[in-house]
Amino acid sequence: MRLWQRDKTNRLFRVESKDKNLIVQNSNNQMEDNGSNQGDNEFQDDLPIRTLRDYLQPTRTSTPSCMVIPSAAGAFDMKPGIIQLLPKFHGLDSESPYLHLKEFDEVCSTLHFNDVTEEVVKLKLFPFSLKEKAKSWLHSLRPRTIATWQEMTREFLKKFFPTHKTNTLRRNIMNFAQKDGETFFQCWERFKDLLLACPHHGYEIWRVISFFYDGLSSNMRQFVEMMCNGEFMSKEPNEAWDYFDLLAENAQAWDTTDKNEKSKIAPNAKGGIYLIKDDNDVNVKIANLTRKVEAMELSKANIGKAQTIVESICGICESNAHMTEDCPTIPAFKKCCMIKQISPILIKDHFQKYIILIGETILL
Repeated sequence: MRLWQRDKTNRLFRVESKDKNLIVQNSNNQMEDNGSNQGDNEFQDDLPIRTLRDYLQPTRTSTPSCMVIPSAAGAFDMKPGIIQLLPKFHGLDSESPYLHLKEFDEVCSTLHFNDVTEEVVKLKLFPFSLKEKAKSWLHSLRPRTIATWQEMTREFLKKFFPTHKTNTLRRNIMNFAQKDGETFFQCWERFKDLLLACPHHGYEIWRVISFFYDGLSSNMRQFVEMMCNGEFMSKEPNEAWDYFDLLAENAQAWDTTDKNEKSKIAPNAKGGIYLIKDDNDVNVKIANLTRKVEAMELSKANIGKAQTIVESICGICESNAHMTEDCPTIPAFKKCCMIKQISPILIKDHFQKYIILIGETILL
């Protein structure tokens, strides 16, 4: 016996009578599927209908913090004044991340809370010290990836102290050189600031001393050797470092005296040439600019006077002693033109100027 049965897609298919058990099973499955679909439809009917505006409207989502505070850490009361004491880091190229961490550690070392470790205090206060670009970087970290203060400092330095910046500072240390007119004290302080900007330079202390000594001028190296009786190369690296500190401290007063003497303009070995310092050069440029402005104003005044002189020249005899209406040749001109009615004529005087007389009567 042949029977017809519907599958899940509601299409009819033919089965044999010997598959009676299969028919019953398919019928039961179909009833279960219909029941489940009916339940889903009822659940969907319960959901509110969302419009396109609802789908496009942004929803607030909160991302978990990247820091994992230990559960055993106690709670502490953070006063608003504490946040004001924290140094601020904006993530700019001109800012030093090492200096920011150092200042942050100094502030945190003065804070003490009961049952709270210093590491937990640093992790909770560090986000308040970041602003703008640095704060955006902190929010972009993966959630729950930082559990210790050491991990936070490592990620912070990796972001704001990249490898190319380290390589640049290492080259500056290795190729250090004394500038023209720079005293020993100024040179040594600038070299230490360079080392402070890159504490992870990786150079041993003997190489650092060698970089500084080789960067000095020949006269300054003679000065260093003379102050230690020519035994500088016999010193140990740490001893040489202390010697440079002592020499710079003592030379600071000497360099001040030399600076006052060098401020005077001294003639060069080549005749007639004087060495002018930068500040004197600026003063000379300002004086030249002032003279140029005064010359421009004087030229404008001369042009105005010339225009006044041209306007005061007589139009008849071309004399600048009087105006046109006061010309002494006017009476003689009147005698020649005592005609009441004349046609327009052209009169040429002895100055080669043409005057057109129009009208019935000439009134001069």
